[in-house]
Amino acid sequence: MSTLKDCTTIEARVAFIREKLASDPAWCQRGLARIYANQTADEQASGATLHDNGIGFTGADSHNGAFWGQIATDYCAKGWQMSDKQLSKAFKFMPKYAAQLERICR
Repeated sequence: MSTLKDCTTIEARVAFIREKLASDPAWCQRGLARIYANQTADEQASGATLHDNGIGFTGADSHNGAFWGQIATDYCAKGWQMSDKQLSKAFKFMPKYAAQLERICR
């Protein structure tokens, strides 16, 4: 598929988004910002996943919440881009959030 609009099923949309999150810097950075924006205010403040609500970072990623939250904040508020090292880590980290991002896109 060449664009998200070309995907006709939810599964195809999730696969497309997963591929983009693993390889496209703009998709990866915007996806990270959207996942962070879905964290509750208390989760953003603490840098931890406190609620099992199906949005934001998973509980398994709560130990990294502050790290990714700071990067997302820098990207959104300051317009900074991820370093090559951060982007390399994000390409591995972000694909697991493809289904959540697909739900957000609907």
